[in-house]
Amino acid sequence: MDNIMQEMPRNGVSPQASTLRSLLEARSGHSMQSAADCEWMAMDIKSKLHDGPSVNTLKRLLGFLPYDKQHRDSTMSFIAHYLGYKNNTELQQALTKCASDFGTNDGVLENSQLETGDHVEIAYQPDRTITFKYEGDDRFLVTQSINSQLQPDDEVVIRQFAIGFPLLADNVVRNGKSLGSYTAGKIGGLTSIKH
Repeated sequence: MDNIMQEMPRNGVSPQASTLRSLLEARSGHSMQSAADCEWMAMDIKSKLHDGPSVNTLKRLLGFLPYDKQHRDSTMSFIAHYLGYKNNTELQQALTKCASDFGTNDGVLENSQLETGDHVEIAYQPDRTITFKYEGDDRFLVTQSINSQLQPDDEVVIRQFAIGFPLLADNVVRNGKSLGSYTAGKIGGLTSIKH
C-alpha cells in the first residue's frame, strides 16, 4: 500500500501529518506543538514498544522538518502499533479515509475555516456533546457541555476536529487555573461535527 505520509507540502504540514499528530497526541496525552515535543514522543514510543523511530524521523513525519520522500515501512509500523493498529496497512487505511474526508471537508474541520465567534458542536459516544465558540488563534470557549468533563466557560486550545478521531483539547483553563489537556472520544472518535 502506498504510504500516504509522502504527500507533505513544502510550505506547511499536510492534512495527513496533522491528523497523525492528533492521533499521537490523543494516544500519548501529550501535546505535539513543536519539534522539541518529538523527543518526548520518541521516548514514549520506545518505552511502550521497546524500539521505535528516532527523534528526527518523528520531526520529518510530523512536518517539523522538511521531507519529500516516502517514510520507511518500519517507521510507519512502529507508529501503527503505538496507535493500536494491527499494522501499517490498517493505519494507512485510516489516514486515507481521513484524507478523503479532507478533500470534501465532510469529516475534518480546520481552524483556518473558522472566523472569530463561530460555533462548533461536536458529539461522541456515549451520548456526549460539546459546543465551542472560536476565539481565534486555536483558542475556544466551551459554551455548552452535555455529559462531558468540560464545563461551560472552560477555555481550551484545539487545532483540528476530525470525524472518527479523538479530539485533543490542550491547556484547559477553568476559572483562571490550568487543568492540563483533555481528550474527548478516545474510543471511536468524534461522531459528529457541526459548524
